[in-house]
Amino acid sequence: MKRFILSVIITIAVLYLIIYAIHYFTDFHLMSIAFVVGIVSCVFTYSGSSPLSTKVIDVATRGNAAKQQMDDNFVISPSFLGSILTLLSSFIVLFI
Repeated sequence: MKRFILSVIITIAVLYLIIYAIHYFTDFHLMSIAFVVGIVSCVFTYSGSSPLSTKVIDVATRGNAAKQQMDDNFVISPSFLGSILTLLSSFIVLFI
């Protein structure tokens, strides 16, 4: 758990360093940059399958979709969570 939280904090720190570097070299608003970087990093760090794509067609069921056995554990990567927190922080700071 400590490693997960440390990874999330490091991800947020790296993303904010990227945001401040872009802000330093351009004239864009800081929260606009944070929003775009948050969206782009969410797209790149998302890894997982959609629950809609977990069906397999089996010959024994005559073409009907049969559910695949799935684990009950929900796994989220620390980089994706850090990206989401960066994206949400742009909204929070915008409305303050």
